[in-house]
Amino acid sequence: RSVNSADSRTEAVRSYDPEWNKEVLLQNEKQGVDKPRFNEAYKSFNTANKLRRAVQLQDAYQIEGTPALGVGGRFTVAGQGPRTVQVANALIAEIRKG
Repeated sequence: RSVNSADSRTEAVRSYDPEWNKEVLLQNEKQGVDKPRFNEAYKSFNTANKLRRAVQLQDAYQIEGTPALGVGGRFTVAGQGPRTVQVANALIAEIRKG
């Protein structure tokens, strides 16, 4: 398996232990997030599937940075501040026209 494959990148993110990230835990505590429930959700099968799908979409749209939007499986819009949504809406309208 390639080091850059979607599965290996997904595993690299999944193997990160949220216990080590004091800033995340501090923010969670400030927001009243239950630490055991957060860790359970973070390490869940559902979260792993969503992460895997996000990595697949990143590859499909050839996203190299953020912010960026994929539109209708046909276009990638790099973040352009306030214009990003305007450009995306114009592309959505074009797709809907057929």
